[in-house]
Amino acid sequence: MHRLEKSSRRLNNISTIILMSSLIANYLEFCKGNEVPQSFHRWCGMYVISSLLSKKVWISMGTFKIYPNLYTILVGPPGSGKSTGLKIAQGILQSINASSLTEQEDQYNEKMAQIVNDNKGKTVKDLLFKPKYPVPMSADCQTKESLTREMVNYTRTVQDPATLMDFSYTPLSICATEMSQFMSVDPSRMMDFLVTVFDIDDYEVKTKGAGSEFLPNVFVNLLGCTTPMWIQKWLREDIIGGGFSRRCIFVCEEDDTENVVPFPVVTIEMAQARNRFVDRVPTLISLTGEFKWDPAAKLWYDKWYREGRAALNKQPEFLRAYYRTRHVLVLRVAMILAVSRTLTLKIFIEDLEAADASLIMVEENLEQLFGALGRNETAAYADKIVRYVMAQPYVSEKNLKIVFYKDMPAKELFETLNYLKHEAGLLTLAALKSGERVLFHTSKIEEMKAKGILK
Repeated sequence: MHRLEKSSRRLNNISTIILMSSLIANYLEFCKGNEVPQSFHRWCGMYVISSLLSKKVWISMGTFKIYPNLYTILVGPPGSGKSTGLKIAQGILQSINASSLTEQEDQYNEKMAQIVNDNKGKTVKDLLFKPKYPVPMSADCQTKESLTREMVNYTRTVQDPATLMDFSYTPLSICATEMSQFMSVDPSRMMDFLVTVFDIDDYEVKTKGAGSEFLPNVFVNLLGCTTPMWIQKWLREDIIGGGFSRRCIFVCEEDDTENVVPFPVVTIEMAQARNRFVDRVPTLISLTGEFKWDPAAKLWYDKWYREGRAALNKQPEFLRAYYRTRHVLVLRVAMILAVSRTLTLKIFIEDLEAADASLIMVEENLEQLFGALGRNETAAYADKIVRYVMAQPYVSEKNLKIVFYKDMPAKELFETLNYLKHEAGLLTLAALKSGERVLFHTSKIEEMKAKGILK
């Protein structure tokens, strides 16, 4: 039997245990009534739960801990439903933040009234309203520097119930409707940042002329959308072995011509399912501490881990680094599924099986997505072109041909520039007042207009 068919059957067999009567089941029920593939909705639901759990929960692995953050990338052609699925998840998190803000404002107003009544003479500085969102979120497009500056304000402190010791952590949830736009200003620096903070504890932010800021226990959770073309252009073969891609879960879908919904709806039953999900949010936010293992789950994991190590050499060479650390992704997903099912910090066999099966179902596309990257010679130079253009006020295509003529033939340069202009949106072609047509980085368009040098 095919590996995907086995995993699909396995996931279906345990769905009544894991997915039904759980938070994810309620999330999927709410998300029905549209053309978005269920796999997109399922992973979006796990992203929401992960964002609410944050770095307050973990699995201890001796000298290190594993946390439930995920880098989930929804991959499909335009119109495949990936952005719609992401926006539903983003909307739920935004509504949770808005509700929390209202509660904090009410508490602040009560405190203000009490202070006035007591006439304690507090200064205005003491009374500034400083909201703390349950899930700090990024903008659609940010630089690495602006992200880290904002994260300084996101640090919060909780108590470990086992040790009764306080600890601080710094969460951030990223919703990138277009990965190309989110990384448009400086793709390499943003990708380096995401790789660094995926499983790091503390992160130091150094700023020009302003010293440095310390971010304790960074927790970055990512949900993004992109096309296969973006992956093939930007994620070179070596990255799946040692960088960004190895840390990602790529959920790929094509257009589903059978699932046709002319008029998407939200029924009463769907709204009730959403309410059941949101009603559990305070519990998710309050969960803190270490996951415990059911004894049978620990035995299952030991056997499964050893079998995976023994079969490592059977994987394609360029994917072996991914499979070498795949068990970490399984544990991250298992934590989310366990909480979804029981609202407690305990891992059972069912959670591990469901996590493993869920990953197998998305891994079938890895070889298709990344197998040809080594043969894509232009991909290696796209980043160099963007960096070169970014360093100049503007350049002509003729100038680029002179600079890169040794690296790539004119035809491949033309194709890469077309992608960077029309699909990735990283470069903009416009005419100067002199009539000369030039390229510049899209992030500079307002600056170019302000200088009045465009036609």
